[in-house]
Amino acid sequence: MQRHSFILMTKLPNVKGRISYIKSSKKQEYLYATYDTADGSFWSDLARCNQTEFAKNGTTGKCIEARELIIALPESFTSYKENQLLKYFVDKFKDKYEVECVAALHHNKRKTNYHIHLIFSERRLLDEPTLKIATRNMFYDENGRHVRTKKEILDEDGNIRKKCKIIKKCEVYEKIIFDKKDVQFKQDDFLEKVKVFLTEEINMLVKNPDEKLKVFDRNGVYLPMKKIGKNNPKAEEIRQDNEERTRWNKSVDQALVSDVTEKEILEIKKEHIIKPVKESIEQQGNQPSLFRIILGKAISLLEKLIMKVKEDAIKVAEKVKEAVVTKEESNVQTVEAKASSVVENATSKDVKKNVRNNRMLDSANKNSTKEIERDSEAGKQKSEKLSDDFSENHLVELIEEPEKPDAPLLEYDVKKLLAIYDILQDKNEEIVSAQKRKNKKILELDNTSKFNIVKRNSLSVEIHNLERDIEEMQGELSDTVQKYGFDTVQSFMKVLQSVKKAVTDYQSDMKIWKEQCDLIKYSNDKILSGELTLDFAIELLEQKRYKVKTVKKDLNDIPKDNSFFGKLSRAKQRAEEDNQNREDKRYVRNRTIR
Repeated sequence: MQRHSFILMTKLPNVKGRISYIKSSKKQEYLYATYDTADGSFWSDLARCNQTEFAKNGTTGKCIEARELIIALPESFTSYKENQLLKYFVDKFKDKYEVECVAALHHNKRKTNYHIHLIFSERRLLDEPTLKIATRNMFYDENGRHVRTKKEILDEDGNIRKKCKIIKKCEVYEKIIFDKKDVQFKQDDFLEKVKVFLTEEINMLVKNPDEKLKVFDRNGVYLPMKKIGKNNPKAEEIRQDNEERTRWNKSVDQALVSDVTEKEILEIKKEHIIKPVKESIEQQGNQPSLFRIILGKAISLLEKLIMKVKEDAIKVAEKVKEAVVTKEESNVQTVEAKASSVVENATSKDVKKNVRNNRMLDSANKNSTKEIERDSEAGKQKSEKLSDDFSENHLVELIEEPEKPDAPLLEYDVKKLLAIYDILQDKNEEIVSAQKRKNKKILELDNTSKFNIVKRNSLSVEIHNLERDIEEMQGELSDTVQKYGFDTVQSFMKVLQSVKKAVTDYQSDMKIWKEQCDLIKYSNDKILSGELTLDFAIELLEQKRYKVKTVKKDLNDIPKDNSFFGKLSRAKQRAEEDNQNREDKRYVRNRTIR
């Protein structure tokens, strides 16, 4: 299973002290390398600038002098040279965000966490310092605040108090060497962007594809797990919290398999987890027990939505089945009614007329067949002459058939994906069945008297066992997709939906292409027979919003219609041409006699 990258960002109120800590070999057990893109005076000036701006603004709280990123690296990166590895990541970060950095490469005590501490400035040095000149004497008190008059910095004896100062007219009272803090570092999505950027850089250096990392999507349907550090006093609380988060994630897997949309899941997550948790923290502080209660309610809502979607799907399937059966029955009844109507309304006159028509048709077919055979015996030379008369160079302009749509290049085998989906559906049916039994037991427990302790205890045990079985079966959904190489049920469902869409789109394109080809073939046949002009055929096709192109073809290359009606049509055309030739000869002979 693909691991998530770990990148943490913190605010630094004492940047010089933090730099000293991460670069000290005495304070760090395993310090491999350090790298600084600026000299020591830069960080001192940066701290002074931030403190000055903080005091000037009168903001409460702590002054943030810089920010730090802790970047966890794969253990395989120990094979790289430490100095080059650290310089690579620091230079990449500096090139992207154009800020000065200082960093150190560490290992923890047990050598299980290879990581980088990267401190960066939120301000940039100006190309040229901005100097502010006093236009009159300026007075500052012990706190560095500017006061209006000299009396405000004098003691009872009229002397200037300690740490108060006077800047005389025409002297520099402020030198600005940094610009304002870059607002992008304060934005909520900055850390997510940094995670994506640095994770991509890590994956570029990973040699084993199985070690590639991915960024956890906090805006997605799943909830992240909390890390339990060593000797954490809240380890038990975090463990219980993670159990509830796992329950939610397993319920999400079942919801996705049950064809609940991600939009609906995200709506429940937003309205029934994120908002209530935020309100709870604002009103009562951080209480993990309240979070677990909120999450339990959200899981119940998600289970109800799963049940509703399954019931709606069953109803739709039944309606479709009923509609198909009704349509078939109505078609049969219509055919029977028409047949009986024809039989009842048939008269002896109609029968005689039909017989006479059939005899006439048989006679015409026999005559046409004789004519076709006669023409075929002597028709080779005549057909060549007709072709020469039709076109001087044996070419005719027809409508070109469109190119056949290309089959989609699928990364996954459709049959394999559908087989996995069938397995998930079978498991989901078992889960839904167990959930229905659990709901019945819960309803039975609610209706049981409080004094019937034996029955209530028995029902509680059954409900607990069903909940445990449901959780195990929900976990099997994730295990199934991971067995076939997918990280999560969500990633599998996305792949399945994309493949289904590609196949459906291709089938739709093929259907349109076949219809267009059939129509163009029919139009070309009509053009060749003289029943339709090229311009009119193009106009008809363009009305159907087809993109029409024409092409010139050799008549000898056009396959002839060898069906009975095709031969009959050609024989009729030759007969009309022969009649026209006789009339032309008769006209010429009459003119000559006159």
